[in-house]
Amino acid sequence: MTGSAEAFKTPKTKVVEELIIKNKLGLHLRPVKQFVIAASKYTSDVFVKHQDINASGKSIISMMTLVAACGAKLKVTIVGEDAEAAMKEIRDLVENKFYEE
Repeated sequence: MTGSAEAFKTPKTKVVEELIIKNKLGLHLRPVKQFVIAASKYTSDVFVKHQDINASGKSIISMMTLVAACGAKLKVTIVGEDAEAAMKEIRDLVENKFYEE
């Protein structure tokens, strides 16, 4: 046994979900900001894909490139020790239409 700290690290969890944008105006600046604030609370990496565009869920500019309207399907992939908690918070935001309506 080497006693390496690597041997005792918690394995990273990977969570993948498809989320559908439900708010009327889609992903404009306000909901993107809320998404990024939520994602940034966690140490896990957050990736979002819409059609052929990939974005970092922790970057407002990156998320704005998704141009996701109401009804858009986002593939959200979160990798890290707190991935499940991060996905729950992000899922709640999307399901509740970013509290806009």
